[in-house]
Amino acid sequence: MPYLTSSIPYFKAWVRREYTKNLEEYHGEFLHCMVIGVTTMPNRTLSFQVIFTGCESDDEDEEIFRRFDRAAVFPGCDVVSMTRVEKEMCTQKELLNYIYSHLRYPEEARKKKISGQVVIEFVIADDGTIRNVELLRGFDRACDNAVIKVIEDMNDLDDLWTPAVLDNEYVSTYYTMPIGFKALK
Repeated sequence: MPYLTSSIPYFKAWVRREYTKNLEEYHGEFLHCMVIGVTTMPNRTLSFQVIFTGCESDDEDEEIFRRFDRAAVFPGCDVVSMTRVEKEMCTQKELLNYIYSHLRYPEEARKKKISGQVVIEFVIADDGTIRNVELLRGFDRACDNAVIKVIEDMNDLDDLWTPAVLDNEYVSTYYTMPIGFKALK
């Protein structure tokens, strides 16, 4: 399968959110995201892997923004000398490094050679903590729980996230991402 290549490592896009969550349907809502993988399919369509960097809040007590001036930044990536794009790329890289270095493939799933993808959503609060970790799509209870634990454990890091900024104020935002498990043959 050929991959599209570009000198730009990712691009920002608006995508249509099409899934059901807690019996409420979201159709036609456009969300800010970063596309991190694009593949061409045999029928000449494109397949995208995206990381959502904002979406709507289900919590009426707290305003969680979908649009912001600057995205939340993973600990260690908020270096003054970095550009906004470099910070976003660092965040993607370091978040994936953190997840895959702390995530343990559950023994039961490994023995059964279970593979699949978990889609997780969490809030990066205006104080940099991680809250409201929610499984949007899972495939195996043990794998789903392992992902949730790794995301919740980010609050135990020495440094917290630098929250997103809107109008020069820190704001809470959702972060949604896929995490894959692949069994060895």
